[in-house]
Amino acid sequence: MININQIKGMKKLFILLLSLTFAINTNAQRTLFGNKNTKYTTENSRYQKGTVPEIRGRIVFQDEIETNDQDKDQVYKKLANWANLRYMPNTSIGTWPSNVFFKNYEYAAVISADQKKHSLQCTGNEELVFHKSALSSDFATINYFLDLEITDGKILFKMSNISYLYNFTDTPEKINAEDWISDKKAFNKKGKPIKKCAKFRNETIDLKDRLINDIKSCLKIKETNKTKTPVL
Repeated sequence: MININQIKGMKKLFILLLSLTFAINTNAQRTLFGNKNTKYTTENSRYQKGTVPEIRGRIVFQDEIETNDQDKDQVYKKLANWANLRYMPNTSIGTWPSNVFFKNYEYAAVISADQKKHSLQCTGNEELVFHKSALSSDFATINYFLDLEITDGKILFKMSNISYLYNFTDTPEKINAEDWISDKKAFNKKGKPIKKCAKFRNETIDLKDRLINDIKSCLKIKETNKTKTPVL
């Protein structure tokens, strides 16, 4: 005969199993296909068609940052100092989801700094966070080139050669941005965002905007591209 203590034990075990099942299902919704309650399943004009430009079949983000007629040499020095800190390998700053957070891996670097030409080239090799909590996390590695060319009155910004490393299974897979976040790949036939692509597209756009705003902040230029904090 089952006694009261055994019944209580069975109830506790049932509640535990139920809790684990809920946690697993919730985590599954927060990985490849995104959290139902986040921006990854919403329609936002910042991420819609036309916001990821292509040049000859390659995704390239380009912008012109006005420097308010600051001296080119001074602009170069400030940008070089910023880039050396921003692309220092094996470093992290801040805590996600703060918009100043970043975590670099070993291949992050300033690969070229030409003071005479007033140009900088950097390689990004960093963490791209989709979701993080005490119970689970979801992130990829993003790789990209950043070119900065200083001219009279402005900085030419170019972010290109974008790719990702992501664990769809137990083995990391490389994804080229063109195969995942382009207008052709990121939307279905009805023009709706595909969930598994949306988080990569959205976070890449956010990263591009953060870099531009970081540069403006470094030069004390008023920000125009506002970067939002992800909803948890």
